[in-house]
Amino acid sequence: MAFLDQYDAAAENERWPLTRRWLDESPLALFAELRERRPVLETPECILFARYRDVIEILRQPKTFTVELYVPAVGEHMLAQDDTPLHTREKGVMRSLLNRDDLPRIRELVAARARQLLDGGGGHLDLGQNYSRLVPIAIVQEYFGLDGGDPRTMIGWSYSKQMDTFRNQPFLELPDRE
Repeated sequence: MAFLDQYDAAAENERWPLTRRWLDESPLALFAELRERRPVLETPECILFARYRDVIEILRQPKTFTVELYVPAVGEHMLAQDDTPLHTREKGVMRSLLNRDDLPRIRELVAARARQLLDGGGGHLDLGQNYSRLVPIAIVQEYFGLDGGDPRTMIGWSYSKQMDTFRNQPFLELPDRE
């Protein structure tokens, strides 16, 4: 039975847990069906958008779709602000670190690392553990010059920082945190 047929047949209180399981177990198939049959899915807990153009439209409306959820975790950090002078200034600083003329070089660096991972993977590639972690570390090491550390150690540092900033939300300690 298709995802949406199961979703529609489920009781209201079962719909979000069902959807959450599909997001964990079959995200590509789920979103393929959503794009084809129901690109905007309203669940009891949230609304899922399956089409690129809808996601881009949402991202272009920071006053409607805010980052307010992150304020308790990151406080006054620019990532917890939408369209403020601080956000604009800090984003400008971040952009200044990357010379746009270097983008072809960075693309080639990413492609070379991806080729190395594919060639060394024996036909398998763990996107989460390897590609999405090792390639950014390679950019940090080779482009930004922070090349003194072991890549796996740097991944650990990055992971800890991301967890502290984005996952240690006050609501995570609540009994209904899911």
